[in-house]
Amino acid sequence: MRKSSFPQSTVKQIKRPVVAILRHYGYQLSRSSKLSPLPDDALFRSLAPGSSNQKFTIALVGTSKSGLCGFGKVSQTLYFPKLGYALAKWGVSLVAYRHPDDALRDIDNHDPARTAFVLVYNEVFQRDEFQRFADLTSHAEFQFYNTPSVGAIIGDKRATNAAFLNAGISVPPVVSAAEVTMSKVFSNAPIGTHAATAIIEVGRPLDVDRYNTCFIDTAHDYKGKSYYVSLRALAVTGTMICAYVRLRPTGEAEASVHASDTPKDPHLIAHFHELLVETNRPQLIKLCKQIGDVLGPGFYAHDILPSRETGKLYVCETGFKFDDGSYREALWPISSDLPFLTDHFTIGIADLAAEVVAEQCFGR
Repeated sequence: MRKSSFPQSTVKQIKRPVVAILRHYGYQLSRSSKLSPLPDDALFRSLAPGSSNQKFTIALVGTSKSGLCGFGKVSQTLYFPKLGYALAKWGVSLVAYRHPDDALRDIDNHDPARTAFVLVYNEVFQRDEFQRFADLTSHAEFQFYNTPSVGAIIGDKRATNAAFLNAGISVPPVVSAAEVTMSKVFSNAPIGTHAATAIIEVGRPLDVDRYNTCFIDTAHDYKGKSYYVSLRALAVTGTMICAYVRLRPTGEAEASVHASDTPKDPHLIAHFHELLVETNRPQLIKLCKQIGDVLGPGFYAHDILPSRETGKLYVCETGFKFDDGSYREALWPISSDLPFLTDHFTIGIADLAAEVVAEQCFGR
């Protein structure tokens, strides 16, 4: 490659006004010259580590492949700017690194008493990034949210079930091949999301390579129709931020419930929100606290099954999650009629999370 013919002094003279202009328009430039080139999106430019007038710092760490999106974990251009604005009220700056290697190279510029790191990745689809994040989290003097050691647990349903069971948290009982004649079985992929599921009838053989648990019947009735119900609670470590229902008419191909399955019926959603979220709110808060005690710092979504027969709540899955963009998008047409979910549509959950994480990290 041909070398520049400009003297070094000339380059510096050009660089100074360029930096000044960028800072004038709100862009923060990193102190480290060794960081990877920032992707050309406004979010990273505005959050890149640089000079700050705040006393404390929360540093987001993404990946070079997917930036801060984490494959479905966050609506990054909505959530993170709002989180940053809310954190500033508590005296905390929000900055971002494109890759864990960048954060690792810049680690000496941070004070462990004044900096915490939040890792942004998908614990199912980005398991190949675990080691890179582990190199960063080996600096145990810092506080880390969403660590790869936790990702390894919650990205595997069997590991999640075992960890929660050992802590006394109610989970669907795992079924072995010898027990198939005793009850219906819900069969799922042990690692994966939106994977095909099946209900295995009594007496049918099981695929031992799948995640097989006792079938928890979550079907509840409303106006003569039956719906499978799944509750989801978003939490920061052990503090519940919000909880809501997801629904699916029974009789469809699967018993598993996703955001897109929820009918766009505000009366239906309001009925089950009151019946299963508000009525169970103290239990949901307790479950979030118990799970936070097991997993440690993180931004989580807990999927909880309300038993039709007993009313008991079972935690079936947990994943990293900042906001539920798919739920917001699915119900956006009827959002005006869902005032009890306004935090999702306004991303007000970021404001709630900012207060919680600032308190957890710095006592703000």
